[in-house]
Amino acid sequence: MYHDRYVLEEGVWRIWDLTLDEPYITPVSWKDGVWAKAKDPVRRPAGEAGAGRAGGAGRGGNANVDIPLTALGKREEHFQGGTGEPTPWPAILPMWFDYTNPVSGRRPENFQENCTVCTLRPDLRLDRNGYQEAPDAPQANQSP
Repeated sequence: MYHDRYVLEEGVWRIWDLTLDEPYITPVSWKDGVWAKAKDPVRRPAGEAGAGRAGGAGRGGNANVDIPLTALGKREEHFQGGTGEPTPWPAILPMWFDYTNPVSGRRPENFQENCTVCTLRPDLRLDRNGYQEAPDAPQANQSP
């Protein structure tokens, strides 16, 4: 899931924030069309090479990121490259939202106020940089 933000400056849309929760699922058999037959991966004993990591996803490599997933704590718990033991597919990771339910206005269980990294870097909030936040539901979905 992407949590991207853009700003309009002098008629040009610019990227403000690119945040990605990756991956929610990593199917082990997608090429064979057998997603429904997938089994939980076998965990290696602690101390064994590669223990705790399924596949090569999420190792960071040479990625040049401003804020690593590990800095987001619980927000990235069990994601590949995040904190804690990775939870690979077919297990399901929690999905985070930075907006309320568009119909009821209810806050989801995993609600992230404002932007993903704003708890660590409040200076990145749109409103602290002269930009307006998009209206939240349900007010945003009402007819005039």
